[in-house]
Amino acid sequence: GRITGSVARYHLLKSSPKRFILVDHNEKKQTINDIDKGEIIEIVDHHRIGDITTSKPIQFRNMIVGSSCTIVGLMWQEYGLKMPENIAKLVIYAMISDTMNFNSPTCTPVDRMLAERIATEYGFDINAMAEELFANTASIKGKTVQQLTGTDSKEFNIGGHKVAISQTFVFNYDDIPAIRDELLDYMRQEAKSRRLDLFLMTFTNVEGRGSRFLAAGPEAARMRPVLDRFEDQGFVSRKKQIVPGLARELE
Repeated sequence: GRITGSVARYHLLKSSPKRFILVDHNEKKQTINDIDKGEIIEIVDHHRIGDITTSKPIQFRNMIVGSSCTIVGLMWQEYGLKMPENIAKLVIYAMISDTMNFNSPTCTPVDRMLAERIATEYGFDINAMAEELFANTASIKGKTVQQLTGTDSKEFNIGGHKVAISQTFVFNYDDIPAIRDELLDYMRQEAKSRRLDLFLMTFTNVEGRGSRFLAAGPEAARMRPVLDRFEDQGFVSRKKQIVPGLARELE
């Protein structure tokens, strides 16, 4: 037992750190716990540059495009590799989701060009794929408040304020009133326990026609007129509209 334990400790001490490629994020608050104990060997992202640091140079691919999967598709193309059809479908579905079927303000000509090339190569009907995707995902019926706030949620430090922004996509806003009070109660509890200055729940129209916002936390009342303006202006992008808009108000 003593020998076995010594060998196990030896291998533990000699083991190499786990190696990671970060995709669609490059901020510590958005990655796994204890990322500092691992080795980041590559980043593929389309968001602002965050606070991840490395001890040596790495491949860092950051592009102004609507979807990280656009970058993934370009990488297959650049290396002269043909994606298996199931991978190509996943790339297109992700691009449709991220860009609201290429209607989002974050969508770029590069996203559209790549999607058209893949659709032609594999014979995909992108509009039919979008209809299928949204019919199965853009509904809040049957979802718990934990699912609504946790499925797509990101934390930010904005002007020295700790802000969490959750986002879900809907066909329309008719189902929101039925869950509004329960959702706000949960958000207030979460804001308190997580020490958030602002917790936003964003309901975004799946076709890019605007959003509705619920807010909790100490800054919620002050930000309500700001969120009303976001609604009037048809904000849909957390990255390109909501976060920069909040940054102007929370300085």
